[in-house]
Amino acid sequence: MATNTWVVRRRVGTEYNGDDIPDPADQYWAAFETEAAAVGHARALDRAEMLVNGTTAKVFEKGFAGATTLPEFALRDWMLDRDIPVPDGSTITDWRLWWTRMRKADRPVSRDQIRVVLEALNKMPLHAYEVVKLPVGEPDPPAGVVYAVVHQHWQFDDCNYRGANDALAAFRTRAGAEAEIARRQEADRKADEQARRSINYVGWNGGPDEYVIVELPVNPEG
Repeated sequence: MATNTWVVRRRVGTEYNGDDIPDPADQYWAAFETEAAAVGHARALDRAEMLVNGTTAKVFEKGFAGATTLPEFALRDWMLDRDIPVPDGSTITDWRLWWTRMRKADRPVSRDQIRVVLEALNKMPLHAYEVVKLPVGEPDPPAGVVYAVVHQHWQFDDCNYRGANDALAAFRTRAGAEAEIARRQEADRKADEQARRSINYVGWNGGPDEYVIVELPVNPEG
């Protein structure tokens, strides 16, 4: 019986300005029964993003072992066998400069060759997407979808918004997710009433916290 699920969401900054706040349904993509499956899916989305928009990911920040399962000589052979230019040297600095050149607009390789490069960099750190672990709030077996409860409250701070769209838990049924929202809203109401009785209460015009349900397809591993 699974007690957790792993959801893939598009990574956004920790601060938002006005219209930059994403809709939760657009930010969250899918749920998985294992972390490995979720990370694999996130990596595939990352690679697709890089093919379209390029990337500023620091691929070799943690050395070769943090970017690929291939040793340096095998990575070099992989590229040369596919007519992809490689750095003259073998240091991490050489490969970092090489990656910078690969992702520039005037890169010396085709889109198909970039796809091959990304296949070799199979441990590349996630850049545009991330994986979030959520507790599953109901014991029922997976039914093809989960319902994620997302905290859609933004804390106003000098024209910036922080803490938007944090996923809190996942449920096998919509009714379970709706019950969780009702529970949280009641807890928020009681906390607000208690705060108002405090002598230090200065008021808050941001409105109550908001929660939404995002329906996500479950993609079991295997």
